[in-house]
Amino acid sequence: MKTAIAVCLVMIVAQGAGAVDCVRGNPGLPQAYSPDRLGGDVRVAMLLTPEGINCCDDAFLPEEGMFHLRADAMEWASPGIWFAIHEAVWDNGAQELVPGAERCRTVDGWVVNIDFAGEYQITIPPYPGYPGFEACEPFASDQPWFLVFHADFHDADARFDLGTAGPVIDGAYFLRQDEGPWQDLADLGWQGGPAMNVGVACATQPVVTEAHSWSELKALCR
Repeated sequence: MKTAIAVCLVMIVAQGAGAVDCVRGNPGLPQAYSPDRLGGDVRVAMLLTPEGINCCDDAFLPEEGMFHLRADAMEWASPGIWFAIHEAVWDNGAQELVPGAERCRTVDGWVVNIDFAGEYQITIPPYPGYPGFEACEPFASDQPWFLVFHADFHDADARFDLGTAGPVIDGAYFLRQDEGPWQDLADLGWQGGPAMNVGVACATQPVVTEAHSWSELKALCR
């Protein structure tokens, strides 16, 4: 079942259901927009480095994701959108980290109604108490991860620009359209990094337990 989100023109800031200890990613307001208009099935990835998640000593849980887009014409669309955390894997050919397997995502079914020309700030979950990220295991703070924004514009011919802020960094931001490969935004001529981020809550990595009988446990201590 899909849930529609009515997103107002210009700016909407909504707080997630969980407690956010810090924001990771690129929290700046848009200073420019992507050089190419985007449509179809779009994924934008941002590398979260251990240095960038040092507000949490052990591990973190994603609570809410946010991004900016702009509709230039009076186009109506209702794209399905979600955020996900992906593993960061080494690509020997590109000699850099790229998005790997998905580990956790926001609940499927968020639909954004875009019915005015202008700028939009979109946050998932949109209101306190709404479901956001599905049940996730804590992510270790000493490992790199990718935050991935996914938008499915296949139900409309509309095209949109993503907001950017700050410099684009080689190996930090990637774009994938439809079934194509991940492409480094620095190689695509983007002048800024995507203005998207994730609010995280600090957590503790789960302790691995092993099942043993009492006699086995006593034998281990001898």
